[in-house]
Amino acid sequence: MDLDFESHTSRLVGMKISEAWNGYGSGVFLELGLLSPTGHRHGGGEACIHFGWDWRASINRQVIVGSSSNRRLIADFLDKLTGEQIDRLELWHAGPELRICLSNGVVFETLLMVTGDPEWSIRLLNTDYIVPREGKVVLARSDSSDLKAMSPQDALECDFSKGVAGRWRARTTESDGSRPCRQCRYFVRLDASYYFFDYGVCANSLSEMDGKISRVDATCSGFEGVAFPSETSES
Repeated sequence: MDLDFESHTSRLVGMKISEAWNGYGSGVFLELGLLSPTGHRHGGGEACIHFGWDWRASINRQVIVGSSSNRRLIADFLDKLTGEQIDRLELWHAGPELRICLSNGVVFETLLMVTGDPEWSIRLLNTDYIVPREGKVVLARSDSSDLKAMSPQDALECDFSKGVAGRWRARTTESDGSRPCRQCRYFVRLDASYYFFDYGVCANSLSEMDGKISRVDATCSGFEGVAFPSETSES
């Protein structure tokens, strides 16, 4: 029997977002309710909604940000969600995909672009999780194999990307936050998954990094910034 998604998530409707933050790559976490210390940078909400690699957010059917957007744009967008309320949670499309409607009119949707299960999960108030598995939604506990399931091929790709990314990171110069590669017009992001998501190639012929791998939060002497929509004045 399929999980009754509506009844299991009904207590989350009406809860407010206490913190919205960008995890690794394009991962997004919406912490709901009261925050508790976790020992990490971000607090843990009473419940939590997580989006992985493929998602988009829209207002009035116009996409305003998504998982392929620059991390700065994602972070600026998430900062504005604190205090917004969950108006509706529902499944849509094949996958199954997740749709979340907020009180400010923002609609979050997952939209898988590869084969396999969509990358989302919901941690409920009782610490159980709802996750998509093989075209259905299932209930899983935090120590369940359903929650951590990954195909052998995906596991190999993830482990490989982790090792390579660790090697690449040791070769880059970290930014102080003012001139990161992700904001440079010459930074060409890799079209890849897992730990590769935060890397790209420098295309500035005047930089010592030209043609070399660089991380989104690295920097170099050839930095040339991009004017983001939030930084430009309206005509």
